[in-house]
Amino acid sequence: MKANRKVLWGVWLLSLALVAACSNDPAPGGEPPTPPGQQETQPGETSETDSEEQLISEFWQTIRDATGPSELIAFLDERLPSASESAADRLLLELEAYYAEDLPITQGRFLTNEVQEKFSMMGDPTTVEQITDDELRAWTEQAEAGHYVLVQTAGEVYPIVDYAALDKYRRYLSSDLSDYLKLKAMDSQRLKSGTSDSAGTLEAVAERAIAAEQYLDRYPEGLKRDEMLSDYINRTEYLLFGMANGPRFDLDSGILFDEYRQAFERIAETRGDTYTGTLVRRLLELLGESDQKLIIVSANDRRDVPAIAELRDGLAEQIREHYGDPAAAP
Repeated sequence: MKANRKVLWGVWLLSLALVAACSNDPAPGGEPPTPPGQQETQPGETSETDSEEQLISEFWQTIRDATGPSELIAFLDERLPSASESAADRLLLELEAYYAEDLPITQGRFLTNEVQEKFSMMGDPTTVEQITDDELRAWTEQAEAGHYVLVQTAGEVYPIVDYAALDKYRRYLSSDLSDYLKLKAMDSQRLKSGTSDSAGTLEAVAERAIAAEQYLDRYPEGLKRDEMLSDYINRTEYLLFGMANGPRFDLDSGILFDEYRQAFERIAETRGDTYTGTLVRRLLELLGESDQKLIIVSANDRRDVPAIAELRDGLAEQIREHYGDPAAAP
């Protein structure tokens, strides 16, 4: 039995909660109110609207009848090329809502002691070609057909949504959702690569945070604004302070390791024109004032450097103030 299952399951349920939260956007099937002064319908508008509603209705029926996500993918592959941009956006949102419900069920099939022991005996493979167990190979083929992909983290093998596979739909979407899909594809690639927290990956972490920052700047009223604001907060906290179980400082002195300080300095220098870069520069300023200490170590205890703790504890609120409370967005 693998000891990390409860931790991993909690992490993935949290990530799924974020995906589910994004499905709380206004229902894609809802009719927008007609703007004042535009009550009359121009020739062709009604038929175009009817066509879009018919397409969405057919997709809903496909979802109701589907035995797995592969059937939804087949529908989108066939129908998206001829769909309007607004219809394509709505279809993607419906697909994400489906994934939010289906992914925990699919993960549950994989995250059992029996299945994980089988994966362990095979060396924790994540591709169909590497899997020698017939049943697990069939499960994986089915998952991949629905644009899930297996990843391996802390000795566990399980599926996630393969947004990199969904990248093919970007050409049919609004620039808003196209850019969002690009960010999600970056996340899928990172999870597939199994990249962990280290000084060598810090600049890549910064670039992903900056990509979320750019989405927020470019689409202040974007369809995914609330989700991306939460995403940006989480990624910036991780960028600046890392994970509790992976300290970036010497435990005896509390001093930040040189390789992390140097990585922060490169980010501040090359990305100083971004909001993310200014936050990194602020952390470096505070580290300079504390002789590079993230914590204060004494004979009796360890405690936070007050100014750095203040930055950490107030970071989410500071970012929300910078971008505005998502609840206040129109």
